[in-house]
Amino acid sequence: MALQKSEAVCFHSARKGPPQGANLVVGGVTIAVQPKLKYLGLVLDSKWRFDHNFKALVPRLMGAAGALTRLLPNVGGCSVGTRRLYLGVEHSMALNGAPVWSPALSARNAALLLRAQRVLAVRVIRGYRTISQDVACALAGSLPWDLEAEILAAIYRRRACALRLESGTVARPVGCWSV
Repeated sequence: MALQKSEAVCFHSARKGPPQGANLVVGGVTIAVQPKLKYLGLVLDSKWRFDHNFKALVPRLMGAAGALTRLLPNVGGCSVGTRRLYLGVEHSMALNGAPVWSPALSARNAALLLRAQRVLAVRVIRGYRTISQDVACALAGSLPWDLEAEILAAIYRRRACALRLESGTVARPVGCWSV
């Protein structure tokens, strides 16, 4: 572990606030407590709001969408399969860590996410900017990313619950008892 690259964040309530000037000392290296940190591609802030994550993610998605507009002209260009492949790459970028941030997704962040999805969907279907987000997503064969994030979070919760039931770490409901 490279201690020089380590980051620390203090999770706190909105009322209390972060401790001023807090530091951790690990192996003789001082690590400053910051208001946010990046872990596995997600930017976590001290209030679990993920605003910083979307502020970093949306420009990356829009930049990739801008690059695709140069690669994929509306007339001619790549096939639909290639265009959907590019949409799949952007989909993976956008929904990284969705089970974590989906419950805390605000309407503002959802709008930012859907705006980036609309640009990509319009490019995939060879449409123009006058097409609405719902129509572009339907024709591209892509669910809105905010809904897809909720689905992924529900699947994750179900899977975690099933694994806990199998391992016996939680009490099983009466319906699961075997005689």
